Amino acid sequence: MTFTQFMFPNGHRKVEVIDVPDDVEALATELNRVGWQFEIECNPRNNVITIDCCDIDEQLASRVCRNDKQVPVKVLELVREAHEHWIARGKPNAVVHNPSFIRAEREDAEDKAAKTKAN
Repeated sequence: MTFTQFMFPNGHRKVEVIDVPDDVEALATELNRVGWQFEIECNPRNNVITIDCCDIDEQLASRVCRNDKQVPVKVLELVREAHEHWIARGKPNAVVHNPSFIRAEREDAEDKAAKTKAN
C-alpha cells in the first residue's frame, strides 16, 4: 500500500510503499478510491513517526510510534481503524483540493508497488 511521506525540515513529499497483507491492502485501496490518503511524517530528532489516514479537513485514524519494529503493527491498526470509522460515518468521500494530482500520485505509487511485489 502507498503512503505519502512528508520529509523534515522542508515538508517535501515522497511516496512510500509498505507491504501489508492482502486484506489490509484491500481496505486501504477502498479508502484511497474515495480520496482518503495515508500519510507518514517522521521526526528524525526524536525518531518518532506519525501515521494518519486523512483528507484536508479531518482524520479517520492516527497512530504515533517510534521508528522501529512497531511501524508495521501500527500501520495495520491504522488501516483497520480508519476503515471502521469510514463505514461508521456512512462511507463519505474525502475532501481534496486537487483530485487529479492525488490520483496521478497514487497511480505512480501503485505501479511502484506492483513492480516491487513482482520482484
